[in-house]
Amino acid sequence: MEAKTSVESLNEVFRCFICMEKPKDARICPHCSKLCCCSCIVRWLSEQRPSCPHCRASLFMRDLVNLRWAEDVSHHLDSLQSQVHQFSPDREAMCRVHPDEKQNIYCSDCDACICHKCALFTGRVSA
Repeated sequence: MEAKTSVESLNEVFRCFICMEKPKDARICPHCSKLCCCSCIVRWLSEQRPSCPHCRASLFMRDLVNLRWAEDVSHHLDSLQSQVHQFSPDREAMCRVHPDEKQNIYCSDCDACICHKCALFTGRVSA
């Protein structure tokens, strides 16, 4: 559960502060180091005003820092997120023989998880 919280908080930090999505062609403001998509900040600077929407410091396109490694970090975060989700205790496997029962007992003979009904009545793997 703690790993899930950590990955989720990293995903929240590693978002464009304008559109709140994963950054595409990421840039950061040199004044406040906030992360944003290139298209979002270009739109802001051209349609709104020439200042950072977060810290309000004067900002021009030439000032933005290109984060070439941001796409790699984004892919790694996606991978971690799927691993945490895959092994989450919230997603317990259900028994195929007894669909209303969770597979929450490890059978060393079968080398697999089984539900308590299978353990009591059959002693065989139901999955």
